[in-house]
Amino acid sequence: MEYKTHLKIVIVLIFATVSIGLVGYMAIEGLRFIDALYMTVITLTTVGFKEVKDLSDLGRLFTIFLIILGVGVIAYSVRIIIELFLDKKIGEFWRVKRMKEKIEKLINHYIVCGYGRIGAEICSEFAKAGVPFVVIEKDPEAIEKLQTKGFLYVEGDAEENEILLAAGIERAKALLSVLTSDADNVFVTLSAKALNPKIKVAARATDYQAEEKLKRAGADNVISPYIIGGRRLAAVVIKPTVVDFLDTVVSAGNVELQMEEIQVQDDSEILGKSLSDAEIRQKSGAIIVAIVDNKGNFKINPPPTEKILSGEILIALGTNNQLKRLKEMVGK
Repeated sequence: MEYKTHLKIVIVLIFATVSIGLVGYMAIEGLRFIDALYMTVITLTTVGFKEVKDLSDLGRLFTIFLIILGVGVIAYSVRIIIELFLDKKIGEFWRVKRMKEKIEKLINHYIVCGYGRIGAEICSEFAKAGVPFVVIEKDPEAIEKLQTKGFLYVEGDAEENEILLAAGIERAKALLSVLTSDADNVFVTLSAKALNPKIKVAARATDYQAEEKLKRAGADNVISPYIIGGRRLAAVVIKPTVVDFLDTVVSAGNVELQMEEIQVQDDSEILGKSLSDAEIRQKSGAIIVAIVDNKGNFKINPPPTEKILSGEILIALGTNNQLKRLKEMVGK
């Protein structure tokens, strides 16, 4: 049974016992309401105060009955309250312990600092894609939402090293800092890079100055929701069809057509071949729209003669099945 149901039962039992005492003393001894309430309270609490009058034999028998009833109700109520308290504490302890064990097993996961509107959207996309992630949050209301969603989280300030370590930053693949304060995002970026210099950091910025500071702090990518929102609104009215197509390709969900990035492995069957010789289109059905070389340079719409090298990233467009076949060719 739920906690509220147990508490309601306790309240009803106490109210019923007091009511029985009131009615009994008023009916048997003819006491006024206030005197009957006084007798009921001192009887149930067994404090031993003086009675308002000498009781009749029937009144004494009723008092004995009321004492036995009251002791039982109070004992039951105390037991229920203690059990509820202990169950809640023990349940919370085991829940936190199990979540900590799950976080400790994560490798190459993502850390999301802040579960506001942007953080919630990021986590939703990660969950849809099946990407392992941990949220760092200190706001009690946000934590309740995380518990409802069943997401892994660490309660605390993302600026503190011990909290970042608890989230597994040393084993994490990337960190996304989307706190409401630019200064906090800068500090989190500095702390993250100090604990794991190889980690990729993406951060939110609200103004141009913060964007520059975040890059100096070590952020690999800085996103300004206001700038992106403005550009998006302009594009919607200038190039509506293009925007619809990109939404179809980039957005996660049930859309069949997807865009994926796939890194070329050393054991890839297409390693060292040109795009035409690799026959990617013929064998997988996917289209290579760009190649990112080992220096991070983009080769948009690469020619058929472009050779595929180890470590390069292929930006491919296709259906889920086509991209799956391409991954098998690339060796991922």
